[in-house]
Amino acid sequence: MKHKIGKLEPRIATLVTYGELSAKKFARRCEPKRVRGQAGVERRKRIKARDDYTCQACGAVEHKPIVVLEIDHIVPLSVSHDESDDNLQALCRDCHAMKTAAESRSHVSSLPEWLPKSLIPVIVVCGPPGAGKSTYVHARANSCDLILDTDEIAARSTGKPIYQATPEDIDAAIRYRNTILARLSRQRDAELYERCWLVASASTARARAFWRKRATELIVLDPGIDECVRRIDADERRPEAVRARHRTAAMLWERETEGEAA
Repeated sequence: MKHKIGKLEPRIATLVTYGELSAKKFARRCEPKRVRGQAGVERRKRIKARDDYTCQACGAVEHKPIVVLEIDHIVPLSVSHDESDDNLQALCRDCHAMKTAAESRSHVSSLPEWLPKSLIPVIVVCGPPGAGKSTYVHARANSCDLILDTDEIAARSTGKPIYQATPEDIDAAIRYRNTILARLSRQRDAELYERCWLVASASTARARAFWRKRATELIVLDPGIDECVRRIDADERRPEAVRARHRTAAMLWERETEGEAA
């Protein structure tokens, strides 16, 4: 069963059922049973053979004891409850450890290095607050596209007005976004959509380089600091504290990009 983010219809496609869970509800999910014993041994052999005995992150070929492959759940089992082969991949020990560490941090990474390659085009739209990223995406996405915008995800999952989510709410939204992006590496999930639009601030050169490497296209919107501040101040949905934070973020973006140009 899938749920729709109602207020964004038809511009956002259907999402998987745990997409609307709050951070507290994520924590309440019971730990599923893992495949063990002989069934686990046979599964490891099967997944390694399917993946050509190659790490799906770095491309290293298994060569014991130098390179040892392990079986990883693409979408963490605690979130997906999915033990199917579609949710498994072969990773070398180093890549597996890095992915597990990134998933286990109390403050989730906004730049998931472990992210597998999507089977559908991913268009990342970035820019400072007030640049018009969400407006740009909604004007161009169609009913078969998936939109991943952490502000909108947090608002929907918590029931709070947009721009009023707590840091914990945003962390849960980013974790959800990362999970959905990872699922796009699986045929059965990717075939639900034509494209994925991802809205991100990507306020540093490192962040933009990260998304440029992984996205089909990176679109940078920057109407200038004066216009961004004008839009922020005119947006009644943003409480004053949020406006102040967004104005500061816009100025930091301006400073960062000026440094790149120099």
